[in-house]
Amino acid sequence: MGVQLTDLRPDRVEVRWVDRTGAHARLLRFPRPATTAAELGELLRQELHAGLC
Repeated sequence: MGVQLTDLRPDRVEVRWVDRTGAHARLLRFPRPATTAAELGELLRQELHAGLC
């Protein structure tokens, strides 16, 4: 089992993971585009916490 973040951009990120049922992918769109690296990190944490972890 594993998780990978791909195509990280100011407005979205793709999360790919493998579990016992197979391979999955989900595109997460941020509520607004990030303008700094710190803001991108915060948006990423918010989206991952809200829906995936």
